[in-house]
Amino acid sequence: MAIFKKKKGEKREWRGKRRGSNPAEPKGVGPLSGGASGSPLLPGGSGKGQFISNIVSVVLVFLIISTLYSTISSTDKVKTSEVPVSQIAQDISAGTVKSVSVSGDMVNVEYVDGTKKISKKEIEASFSETLVNYGVSAEKLAKVEISVKNESGFGYWALNLLPFIVPLLLVIFFFWMITRQVKGAGMQAFSFGQSKARIIDPNDTNQKVTFKDVAGAKEAKEELSEIVDFLKSPKKFLDIGARIPKGVLLMGAPGTGKCVTGETRLLTQKGIMRIDDVPKYFAVNEDNTVDGLRIVTLDHKDLEFHEASASHWYHLGEQATKRIITDTGVSLEGTGEHPIVVVDEKSGNLLFRRLDEVKEGEFVAVAYNTNHFGSYTKIPSPDVAYLMGVLTGDGCLTIRNRVILSTADQEVIDRVQNIARTVFGVVFSKTSSRPYDYEMRDATAKGRLIEWGLSETYAEGKRVPEWIRMAPKEYVVAYLRGLFDTDGCAEKKGNVNISSASKALIEDIQMMLLNVGIVARSYDRKKKYNGKNQSYLSIYGDFVEQFQREVGFTIKRKQKVLEATCARQRNTNVNYVPHQRGMIQVVWKQAVAVTPRNLDRAFYNESLYKNTKRYMNGERSPSIVGMNRFLDGVVEIAPTVRSLPEIAYLKRLSSGQFFFTQVKQIDYAVKHVYDLTVPHTHNFVANGVINHNTLLARAVAGEAGVPFFHLSGSEFVEMFVGVGASRVRDLFKMAKKAAPAIIFVDEIDAVGRVRGGGVGGGNDEREQTLNQILVEMDGFEPAEKVIVMAATNRPDVLDPALLRPGRFDRRVTLELPDREGREEILKIHVRKKPLAEDVNLKIVAERTPGFSGADLYSLMNEGAILAAREGRKTVAQFDLIRAIEKVMLGPERKSHILSKEEKKITAYHEAGHALVASVLPHADPVHKVSIIARGHAGGYTLKLPLEERRLQSHKEFLDDIAMSLGGYVAEETVFGDITTGPSSDLQVATALARDMVTKYGMSANLGPVALEGAGGRALFGRGVNDREYSQDVSAKIDAEVSGIMNNGRTRAREVITKHRKALDAIANELILRENLERDDFEKIIIANGIMPKRKKEEFVV
Repeated sequence: MAIFKKKKGEKREWRGKRRGSNPAEPKGVGPLSGGASGSPLLPGGSGKGQFISNIVSVVLVFLIISTLYSTISSTDKVKTSEVPVSQIAQDISAGTVKSVSVSGDMVNVEYVDGTKKISKKEIEASFSETLVNYGVSAEKLAKVEISVKNESGFGYWALNLLPFIVPLLLVIFFFWMITRQVKGAGMQAFSFGQSKARIIDPNDTNQKVTFKDVAGAKEAKEELSEIVDFLKSPKKFLDIGARIPKGVLLMGAPGTGKCVTGETRLLTQKGIMRIDDVPKYFAVNEDNTVDGLRIVTLDHKDLEFHEASASHWYHLGEQATKRIITDTGVSLEGTGEHPIVVVDEKSGNLLFRRLDEVKEGEFVAVAYNTNHFGSYTKIPSPDVAYLMGVLTGDGCLTIRNRVILSTADQEVIDRVQNIARTVFGVVFSKTSSRPYDYEMRDATAKGRLIEWGLSETYAEGKRVPEWIRMAPKEYVVAYLRGLFDTDGCAEKKGNVNISSASKALIEDIQMMLLNVGIVARSYDRKKKYNGKNQSYLSIYGDFVEQFQREVGFTIKRKQKVLEATCARQRNTNVNYVPHQRGMIQVVWKQAVAVTPRNLDRAFYNESLYKNTKRYMNGERSPSIVGMNRFLDGVVEIAPTVRSLPEIAYLKRLSSGQFFFTQVKQIDYAVKHVYDLTVPHTHNFVANGVINHNTLLARAVAGEAGVPFFHLSGSEFVEMFVGVGASRVRDLFKMAKKAAPAIIFVDEIDAVGRVRGGGVGGGNDEREQTLNQILVEMDGFEPAEKVIVMAATNRPDVLDPALLRPGRFDRRVTLELPDREGREEILKIHVRKKPLAEDVNLKIVAERTPGFSGADLYSLMNEGAILAAREGRKTVAQFDLIRAIEKVMLGPERKSHILSKEEKKITAYHEAGHALVASVLPHADPVHKVSIIARGHAGGYTLKLPLEERRLQSHKEFLDDIAMSLGGYVAEETVFGDITTGPSSDLQVATALARDMVTKYGMSANLGPVALEGAGGRALFGRGVNDREYSQDVSAKIDAEVSGIMNNGRTRAREVITKHRKALDAIANELILRENLERDDFEKIIIANGIMPKRKKEEFVV
């Protein structure tokens, strides 16, 4: 499938891929890929939620008991008037009383006229004696019916016993709740050596998973069916002398082993937040899916930063971590498997490299100028945000309802007073003998400041308030301005500095400045007078001017110093692009080869030549400014180099969104780690750094109906020697008792790496744990029905002893699903979604080649959201088709309005692609053509293969290249001119032609040879130093590529010239309707004598 889109006149190609041997498709998951495996993990932070839940439970029980007590105590009360005993005596003497009933000290009186009254008698005296004492005669008393009732029944006993029982029950309940909390944390000290495996009972229908719940993994399920059969009927295997494999190793896409620590800061649509705070702001479900989280991610196709949805959030417990700190103070801490983007020293490409492979001196790519802010305006105005910045810098809140401000700048005082008067109705007053101290005594004002995010804390505990980090840009900038007005300063030597006793505050500020395009250096230093750490942040180089534009000062004296600082010439080589020597050499050689300027001696005295020579010799690296001057210069002297992929790559690196900083320090620790799954791009920006992101084993246990023990490899590892081995023994002991059973170890490479590489000479804790695993697997008797399953995405690093026969000798590889697999996965994801009658999941599966299970989940979720947003109760086929396009390209941008001329050019451009694809015999048929902008696309053509294929032929390659050039030729033919629209088409077609020559041996002149080097996996462009062929061969390659491209252009022109009427018809219909679905498009081409491509069965009447 190929989707072409245009961004402001620029063409883009989008390809959905399948895994396989198809040379036009990737042989695996791309460099930004990531996945999630393992059983569902409950989101982090659940301990706090459980504690609150327990407190609420106690309160509810107390209220229920109180209500019950009140109900019982009022059960026997009669709603009648109460009178004194003397009044009853008078009424008896008057003859108006019919009967009297005495119960305890309560007296119920019924009168002759039917009315009833109550009274209370003396406690120790009988009621008759009391009446006699009040002067009632014996004759009158005899006429009244008097009865005495003894107190009994539930109400009586409840009223007497509840005051003693209820407090006792509450005390017992309280201590029970406390012991529950202790069992989760404090009592872990008594269970170090016990296994932490989670156990799933085969009879637990809520947690049971079978093969029906796992779609799209046919071969894997077939392999594992033998395991199921053995566990169900072991006797038939043992009788014939067969032994089922003791161990099964699942290998597939990278899983959840790649994690970062909780303090890592994300850029989300709600603002900057820590990754461990995600459940606080977004709904994280029990299966780890997260609802509504959108983060900043890098599109590896064009190196543009976009907003993308995260599908899953994981809290993966404590693991060993590695922390890198760069020379700018930017840091990232995560597990050793966690990949980040670095600059390859040899090729200059951006590559993903695991943290455990990153070394000191390497350059890390940091994203800045992303301008990604929240939308919350809980803070009333930017002026209040400025006040909060001032108080963060030079203020504090006290427990005595005081707001303190200490400043010597009268301008700050004046502005703060105006804001306080407007917002709170009170102002700061001078009540201290200290000359620069002011305070505001107002509980309401302090309460509102706390509500907005300020806190009662010492200087070391200060943070950027929550509602500032999640506010729009104007609020964030106003807060930073208030902070720099108080604590910041501009120095004549060229820097803008700020310091704080709070390291977290400086880190927050650094992230906020990166977001607005300001790179700053942070570092720590001890104070001389008290030895305490102080954190500093310094803005330098070109970024001082950016600070002046975006934030600046409001205090005049600081403004003057800043203006003087910006007026001085500063060192601009702090923001440079490293390791691009090879790229620059390629561009320069191409430019010099075609320009006549190299014949002029004056050319060699120009700064362009001199600086370029330094870059190529390695004497210096170009700054962003220098790189842009170089690119402008070579394009000026040789316009033909504009189309080089190296030019596009270098332009993107120097676009002002990448900063490259060297690793200067590496630390190690053990911390709680977290991870995100981001479909499609499989990466996310955190701390400014670009980060990468076991169900099947559980299904085997569910299918066989046996207990399932599962845990992560990292859970065996502890700081105490022997703990890991003890946990292994305990795990296998439990499994043998529950046999037949399955043990599943996720990310086994955490303990199963090759031995002998540790500092302990083979005796470290990890290797002892591995040795115990090997011993336990060898210790299985033939009749023991316990099978060990494990998962890893790094089988290459496992110890050979684990992979030998008798251990993990069965290996199962998990691939991306084919069309039938995608349809089965879609059926699983629609189980709880009401579908309209027109839904056809087969069509959806056909339109989604290359989608993983997580991608299909995201598709179904987007379809349900679209239906709910439009007020419908069911999800229709139209919703799912739109969801495919939304997931791949982003939402429609109907506000992106093209001019009449631009619309016409775009329509003919897309019509050119669609027409060439329809005419050439080996191109895929067109399913949709659109000129409506989606995401960053201005228009696109969707074409899908008739059948799933694993191979691509030479003829299919040539037709794809011709189709890619269809838009270019259409513009050239119709308008006699070319726009910037086809630029991406040319890059895609050129890359495909080069792959034909260098990868697939499809060149008649060079023959069946593979010339591509074994360099790293580049995110964009090509490496230079990884080319393992001579300049002569390189020239032949270029000639072959040019020949293929020219041939494609000629074929596209022939099609468009021959079918010009069809081109006009398609373009005119696009201008009128903006969208053409497959049926409407095919009607147009049939009317113009072109038969659409169909499957053979589609032609059967």
